[in-house]
Amino acid sequence: MKHVILIPILLLLFLTSHAQTECELLHGIQSSLCDHLPKKTIELSEKFLKKYPKNEMENEVRLLLAKKYFEIGESDKSITIAKSLMADGYKENIQAFTYREQCLPAPSDPGESCINPIYKMQRRELKHQASVLLYKVFMKENDIDQARYYLDLSIQPHSYQTKSGNGYYWNEKRMALNYSELFEKKQDIDSALWVLTPYIFSHRFFSNRENDEIIDRFTTLLQHQTIDFVPKDSLTSSLNNMMIKKEIVWSDWKVEEDEENFDESLMIQETAYYGRAVYFTFMGQTFTVLKVNDYLSKRTAPNHSRRKRKKLKLHKTNEELLRMAKAIIRQKRFYKNIMSQ
Repeated sequence: MKHVILIPILLLLFLTSHAQTECELLHGIQSSLCDHLPKKTIELSEKFLKKYPKNEMENEVRLLLAKKYFEIGESDKSITIAKSLMADGYKENIQAFTYREQCLPAPSDPGESCINPIYKMQRRELKHQASVLLYKVFMKENDIDQARYYLDLSIQPHSYQTKSGNGYYWNEKRMALNYSELFEKKQDIDSALWVLTPYIFSHRFFSNRENDEIIDRFTTLLQHQTIDFVPKDSLTSSLNNMMIKKEIVWSDWKVEEDEENFDESLMIQETAYYGRAVYFTFMGQTFTVLKVNDYLSKRTAPNHSRRKRKKLKLHKTNEELLRMAKAIIRQKRFYKNIMSQ
């Protein structure tokens, strides 16, 4: 009789000792993401949500689950979860960010992390990603009106204010590609082109992959455009009519903090470099090609009106700057694509 009683107790102890903790499940989800195993990610995510429904990472795992359901073709489940994330009331849990770092510490070497990390999001980023997911689902289902609704929603409520100006949780180039895809599906080729135009020569802050996607899409769409202009002729004309302007070409900044009220901290311009900038205009958009420092001016905060300007020897003549600018444009992949057509 004693042996009969001991068996369930030992079994319970075995199961308890082998029960997966929150962190172990999150590590498993992370591994399945890195190994590109969507069904395994779904299995572990469902298990995590069932076992730890009030965990600090609940909403992030739900978003991940919605993405993976879309990936394996179960759009209905994806829509249900994504819409619930858009509708949920949500309070930021600052402690959750610390919890995530303890449970899933960032790798010391960036090369150790895979392309799909799990991380704690602020509410506005979570809603942005849910909106973009719904856009993708409805685009796949050819529901253009719903796709446009969620794409617009993905950028409206999620801007935020920083001490140095406005910032965004989304990648501007990726959003431009999304809008271009949507306009093309509506057979509005002209709009699909114009939304990409601001980025065809801009390479700041974003990956080369997105630059290449924009250039490839733009040059392909040009072959189907209805606006009355010849790309080669327009590009050649723009190259021969670049502008040079005298202006502040660079500034050094510092943060002057208010210890009693951090929100009143200011970005102070310590040093302003005066010089010339070369501008290139194409399809109604103006791009900065290069800048050269010609003057140096010290500005003392907070009275910006006091300036000491010291004239320096010009680095290049205007003619030399224009030749340099043309050489830069001619090396751009976009220019080569257009001129080779």
